[in-house]
Parts: sequence; structure tokens; C-alpha cells
Amino acid sequence: MTSPLQTSNGGEEECDGVVIGEVRETLSKIDKEYVKELQRQGDKHLGLMKETADSFKRGDMATLLSFSSYCRFPLYENDFGWGRPAWVGSPALTYKNLVLFMDTKEGDGIEAYVSLEERVMAKFECDSELLSYVSPTGRVLPSCEN
Repeated sequence: MTSPLQTSNGGEEECDGVVIGEVRETLSKIDKEYVKELQRQGDKHLGLMKETADSFKRGDMATLLSFSSYCRFPLYENDFGWGRPAWVGSPALTYKNLVLFMDTKEGDGIEAYVSLEERVMAKFECDSELLSYVSPTGRVLPSCEN
């Protein structure tokens, strides 16, 4: 889990690079030895996860965004008897402030499933920088033209 950096005046700094660095550093620590230790002390790890979830439920912890990825999972290789899937998707995300990444069928791109609180989603959908990457025309949605 990460949290935004706080400036001396209490505001949030731009921290994209810092968060990305922290995530990469943490992921780089997952190796054979880490997995062995996790297998030996799995109950301790699960207990920590339960404590964190309970803290979140009580409102003691604010989560900005959670990320998960199904990238590199062979989802398009499944065949249940009627051939491989034409498209793989995710059911509705029941958690808010969650981003889920999945490979495209061709493997040359990534789909992002984004679940946000309604007021945050309204701003997200109107972000011109985001639209420049995800919209074929780069045009702003009619609902954003205020």
C-alpha cells in the first residue's frame, strides 16, 4: 500500500514517479526466497492482511487506488469445449477505487477496468490527457463540455 506524499503545507505533491518506484522496488523483492518464507509463515502474512482489511473497514485507513493485474495470465488459452474465447472480460467490479489490467486478445495492448466513486469517475472520464490516449479521436465526451 502506498499513500500520497504530504508537503509541509499539508497538500499533496505530484508523486506518480515515487509511487511507481516504490511499487517496482517492492515487486523486485519477490523472489524464490520470499516465496519460501511466505510459505513458512503464511499465517502471519494472512493475519497482517486481515488486520489491514479490518483497519480499512473501520475507516482508519484511506485508500486512494488499488491496482491488480491479470496480464500474462493465459486467459485466452482456455478452451471449455467450444473453442477459445473471442473476448475475456471481468464481471462488474464491486470495490470502488480499483483498477484491473488485462491483456488484449492480440497481446499487443492492455485493457483497464476502472471502478471509482461516482463523483471521481465523472472527473476521470473528462480528463483531457486520459482521453488523448484512450479515445480514437481524442475528443472530449459531450457530458464533459461544461
